[in-house]
Amino acid sequence: MRSFPLFFSLPLAFALPLAFGCVVEAERVAEPHSSGADTGTVENAAVLRDEDNGAVEASLEVEELEVAAGVDVLLDWSGLHEDLWGRPLAPLEDAQRASLYHFVLDDPTEILEGLVHDSLPQCVLDLHVRCQSKTASCLLSEFTFYSGHSVDVVEQFQEADGTWLLAVESNDGAEELAFLVLVPVDSSTVGLAELTDGSSAQHLDVDLEQLPVVEVRRDGAMMVDWSELRTDLLGDELDPRVVDRLAVARVPHDALDDPERVMTQLRAVALELWLAEIPNSASSFPLVELQESNTGEQGFAGPEGQDPWLLLLGCSSCGDPLPRFVSKLAWAEGQSAQEP
Repeated sequence: MRSFPLFFSLPLAFALPLAFGCVVEAERVAEPHSSGADTGTVENAAVLRDEDNGAVEASLEVEELEVAAGVDVLLDWSGLHEDLWGRPLAPLEDAQRASLYHFVLDDPTEILEGLVHDSLPQCVLDLHVRCQSKTASCLLSEFTFYSGHSVDVVEQFQEADGTWLLAVESNDGAEELAFLVLVPVDSSTVGLAELTDGSSAQHLDVDLEQLPVVEVRRDGAMMVDWSELRTDLLGDELDPRVVDRLAVARVPHDALDDPERVMTQLRAVALELWLAEIPNSASSFPLVELQESNTGEQGFAGPEGQDPWLLLLGCSSCGDPLPRFVSKLAWAEGQSAQEP
């Protein structure tokens, strides 16, 4: 999601971890951070650690719809008006492709939890096909492999055989915009599956008022360093080298009461928004080099004024639309503009 159309424009494109065996739950050990010259912390930097990160509980709610088994069901998402984050959506313009996944697991709840935390092993997915459509609809028979080779999806679409998940995608495939769990039933005669605005929703639970505060100093060009981060705001393992987006935002006080909007639609919420793309797996950045979101000009003066300031780190390949790190931002004692 890749150039700040909302915040980091991060996709909900679930990159299932590769596995040679089929262990659904496995302990993951963080690798040490070692990226050439970019090791260790930077002098006078605000060093971000796991305890400085906010804590977010996320859940994915998806409708289950019974349809006829073994029938060429029409999947129609043309009636969507918003995506699973509540953002406006025009499917005929913005969502001209879909993916259909078949998982060997029978419990959709287990799958959705795994998608949120990017913890499903590759072996639980035994079919992934896609369809492109200018009408925002596809028959099952129109889905093909990524190579373009055909597959008889209708024949495989049978009752009591794992879980089928439909994902509506952005035109470039970078974002998953809506979901529907399809339940093939032999006795059903339903041949149309329509996605609506209530078919899927992503929910967040976070107290933005109680976020930890990161303090920055002028004598380090307001440098922040995240090389010591090992856990993201969902409590999952984080390699700091994957961070490639940074944002600082001044938001109104009442915006903190709507964390889902702040976390996913920061551009619309922020009174000021300063952005950076992090080059070459770096793990530190001087905030003085941030660019203003509208003009692209540098000149961030620091977290001045009475409104809350937020610091966010994002990852364009991490598999969900949330930042990896969020905290409040403030001057270190004696470092305000009035007291340089």
